[in-house]
Amino acid sequence: MTKPAEDLPIDLPAPVEPTMYFIGVTTGQSSIMRVFPAWSRHLGLGAVMRGIDLPPDARPALSRQVVGFIKADPLSPPGTPSLSTSLLSGCMTIPSRP
Repeated sequence: MTKPAEDLPIDLPAPVEPTMYFIGVTTGQSSIMRVFPAWSRHLGLGAVMRGIDLPPDARPALSRQVVGFIKADPLSPPGTPSLSTSLLSGCMTIPSRP
């Protein structure tokens, strides 16, 4: 079971609108944060992009908590992630969505 957002070691407030998550090291500096709102409007997604910053050497448990949070979020549409090797290896035990 995923811990509630307030119990995670990083700030992961529960979303109030459809949210696509971008996991990286410095997500706020990525151009996707500027481009995604236009894509969302153009494609009628009605979603916002939220970055989650993790250190490059994040503990596998932290990666699992973040991915588990996203997986359990009913307002997070399924997406195709681009995973770093540390994020991927830390989350290998999480089953996929049905």
